[in-house]
Amino acid sequence: MKLLKPMRTMPTEDEGSGPVLPQFMALLDRCQGFISKLGIDYAQYRLIVQTKLKLAVRDHVGVGMNANTKKEQGAHPLRSSFLLYLVIGVLFCLYLVMPMPKFYMFSAYFGILFVMTFLNMLTSYSGLMLDPRDHALYTVRGVSTKTLNAARLTVVGMYLILNVVAIGGPGVVPVFMRFGLLAAIGQVIAVLLLGVFSFMLALFIYLVVLRYFDGERLKNILNLVQIAMMIGIYLASQILPHLDVNLAGQSGAVQAFVWYFIFVIPMWFAGIPLLLLGEISLLSIVMTVLAVVVTATLTVVYAHHASEFEESLTKLNNSTGKRHKPSWYFRLTQKIFCRGPLERTYFGFGWAIIREDREYKLRVYPQLAYGVIIPVIFLFSFVGIGGTVAQSLPMMRHFLPYMILGVFFGMPIALWSLGFSEQPGAMRLFQRVPLIQQGLLLRGIVKAMFVRVCLPVTLLLAAVFTGLSGMKGLVASAAMVVLIYALTMLFGRLIAGVDLPFSREFDPAKRGGTAGIIWIQMLSMPLIAFIVAVGGFTNGFIMPAIVLVVALVATVIIENGYKNGVRFDVRRI
Repeated sequence: MKLLKPMRTMPTEDEGSGPVLPQFMALLDRCQGFISKLGIDYAQYRLIVQTKLKLAVRDHVGVGMNANTKKEQGAHPLRSSFLLYLVIGVLFCLYLVMPMPKFYMFSAYFGILFVMTFLNMLTSYSGLMLDPRDHALYTVRGVSTKTLNAARLTVVGMYLILNVVAIGGPGVVPVFMRFGLLAAIGQVIAVLLLGVFSFMLALFIYLVVLRYFDGERLKNILNLVQIAMMIGIYLASQILPHLDVNLAGQSGAVQAFVWYFIFVIPMWFAGIPLLLLGEISLLSIVMTVLAVVVTATLTVVYAHHASEFEESLTKLNNSTGKRHKPSWYFRLTQKIFCRGPLERTYFGFGWAIIREDREYKLRVYPQLAYGVIIPVIFLFSFVGIGGTVAQSLPMMRHFLPYMILGVFFGMPIALWSLGFSEQPGAMRLFQRVPLIQQGLLLRGIVKAMFVRVCLPVTLLLAAVFTGLSGMKGLVASAAMVVLIYALTMLFGRLIAGVDLPFSREFDPAKRGGTAGIIWIQMLSMPLIAFIVAVGGFTNGFIMPAIVLVVALVATVIIENGYKNGVRFDVRRI
């Protein structure tokens, strides 16, 4: 049964793929024979791709920094995204012109390229890859899971490859100028292969998680997996190269050290340009083989289970119907953070919605991972100052507790996202049930967000850094956690408008508040840098004690400001 029919003409501005690269649709038409041989219904496949591309552009997928709801005449979000990543790619060319051994140069370049590619995919395209609504929408209309999955991956793959080309393309120029044509060809192959590998690796991990988990546990595991992937990838690509600060200048050190890079996945792709520029060795051969074979293996394995992936996505819309019992953590934090029964009620209300809202978790949790990554970046930046890790550890201990402030950079997006929900109509309840104290509603929800999303991460970092820094680290860590809480309550009040929390359906095309989020993050950076610098260099009890007292006083003042300063327009739901 074929209920979807192909379009026989190129799409116009008002139909089909709209402003999205008609050249891409023409390219698919030229590949129609090959696509059909894969068992894909090309007529259905083309129309689904065409539709999803139009929706993706309308939602500004992949742009990330576009906060305007109105576009200028002729503006193209995909073109803007490409140019943005092109500028980033030009900056990355510095890795390829620095005077260092070829192996280390290419390894560092592909490490940072892989981090940018993979993190961009998780933060920008996870919604497209893990959208469970497609299955119910298309399969009842006679679309096979294989065709549907191919269309999904085509859309995500197009955006990903464009970003990979934009970020990695400029690097071909310095490689060609320094090492010649063959090395440049190897660079092109390695960059494209790295993009495919990143895509297949994410799909493979998602496939495993979808297969073995279900219900609410599946949603939580997916968020944890995304965070773990972001942290693991950054650690693997950044920590190992810093283990020997003399690596870049000593050839002998390179030969003795490079075999450890076999365990760092992004470095595999450095083997391809190394081979083609004449650096033929057992190491470069092994790395090239790993890059090609592992990528091919992941592709074959996923292709074999593509239909299973599509069917498993329906689990994200399923609910086990199991009643959630209040955990000890919820009960304890509710008593500590809430004043009075009414605020405790709103705290539990916000907690329950955040727990159930899959879109909120997919938007916020990966961003929170940057708060864990930032301390790691600062941690290993000291290696170049003090020598090896062991030599730098005394200096690191002075600054470690203050690195907890990096978590705050994920808070503005978490606060802003409280305005959206998968079921915004449920908030119409408050049109019939009067809100006695509107400020308490907002305050309870903001506190629930902080306790559920932020507090576990900050406490974990505080425990680790206290173990490394002693009593001074304990006082400083406590001060930083309280400061983050005070800033969260402050910006929770500032970001809130006249709309009730959870009263709007998330629409990326109408996300006009992201510009404010960027400004909050930028304006917070000088304050955070000042606290980190002063606290780390003074290394005493006075500075964290002052911050702790100021943060506590500010928290009391800010929380009291919620009572009479919040007014919601319940008619706007």
